[in-house]
Amino acid sequence: MERCRVGFNYHHETKEVEILPPVLTLIDDVTTCSGNPVTLTAIDGYDESEDLYNFDWRNAAGEVWETAHPILL
Repeated sequence: MERCRVGFNYHHETKEVEILPPVLTLIDDVTTCSGNPVTLTAIDGYDESEDLYNFDWRNAAGEVWETAHPILL
């Protein structure tokens, strides 16, 4: 179904967007205690049921070791 009248010239544009990875900010000295898990969150408040994004948590070698959001370490 065409919402505009026949022959109507409407604006049409395409734009390429680059998504940069988030900047990880941690304090210089972190102390955790055994048995007290730490939660890592990429997007604060994101509801994973929305299924808008895929998450790849990678180790130093670049291997994916988790895909959930958030993750509990």
